[in-house]
Amino acid sequence: MSENGGREKTCPLIFSPFHPSILSLTPAPGSSLSLSLSPFHLRSIWDLRAGACVASLPTDACTTSLEASQDGAAFVTAGGKAACIWDARALAAGPCSTFAFPYTVESASLASSKARIAVGGEDMWVHLLDVASGQEVDTCKGHHGPVHAVRFAPCGGSYASGSEDGTIRIWEAEPVARPPPPGPAAGEAEGAAVVAAA
Repeated sequence: MSENGGREKTCPLIFSPFHPSILSLTPAPGSSLSLSLSPFHLRSIWDLRAGACVASLPTDACTTSLEASQDGAAFVTAGGKAACIWDARALAAGPCSTFAFPYTVESASLASSKARIAVGGEDMWVHLLDVASGQEVDTCKGHHGPVHAVRFAPCGGSYASGSEDGTIRIWEAEPVARPPPPGPAAGEAEGAAVVAAA
């Protein structure tokens, strides 16, 4: 028993040598690969089966956000003035898509469809972009401080943003298709249905 009354555990696997500091570690679902971030402008790719770092990717700026896509086929990073999408099978080749901004970005998230990416940062807005064209399709305003966190819901229909202002906001990714209100039965006049019910 440990001093706090809990059972002490042994760690089954330790990866070493690590960089002096690790900010984030994100495994790719369905893969033995994991990506880590350090504050020293370095992304490292780890093979969890081998227990070793298989590649290091230097960056121009400190990466502040890291996310694996739901299917494990891509990683999304944000840092400096860019958000990037990386092919998990070819990380060393560099990002397959880069979205540049005139301000510092702090977080990015990819929709499950991989058609949209949400990005937040120092401008206090959340930007929704079309991945294929790179065009901004929506801008969500409402935070009163830098946006430090953005994440899509698993269904991709909405995303959340967290800000230095202490709020979390939920945004719709696409207009929600609502069924039309029930109308008269086929062949009935609109007024006839009301009279019959009275």
